[in-house]
Amino acid sequence: MSAKRSTTKPPPTPPARDTDVDLEPPTTVRRPDAIPGMTSSAQIRVMSMKTPHAADQPAKPALERSSPKVTLRPATEPPKPVNLGFLAAPRDPAQARARRTHDNIIWGCVAVIIAALVALAIWFIAR
Repeated sequence: MSAKRSTTKPPPTPPARDTDVDLEPPTTVRRPDAIPGMTSSAQIRVMSMKTPHAADQPAKPALERSSPKVTLRPATEPPKPVNLGFLAAPRDPAQARARRTHDNIIWGCVAVIIAALVALAIWFIAR
C-alpha cells in the first residue's frame, strides 16, 4: 500500500498589518515615564523587623541529646505491658471473628425484615 499525498492547497497567508500598530513583544515592560500622563512613584523602602539586640546575640548552641540506655533481656521473658496512650491495642483474631459473626447475623435479620415488608406490601396491593 502506498501512502496518499495530500492534494489540498496550503492555507492562505494572513493579510499584512498596518505599520502604525504597536509591535512590541508582549513580554516587554514599559517604563512609567514612557507612557504619557504617568508619573513614577517613589522607590520602595525596606524596613527590617528584627529587634536590634537579637542580631547582636550569637545563636544558641544546640542541646546535646543523650543516647538511650540499651538493655538486653532473655527471649524467654515475656514483654511488659506498655501503655499505648491513644494507639489502638493489638488485634485479637477471636474477637474480630465474633464481631464479624454478630454483624452478619444482624444484617441477615434486617434483610429478612425488609423482605417480609416488601412481600406484605405486594400482597396487600395485589388483593
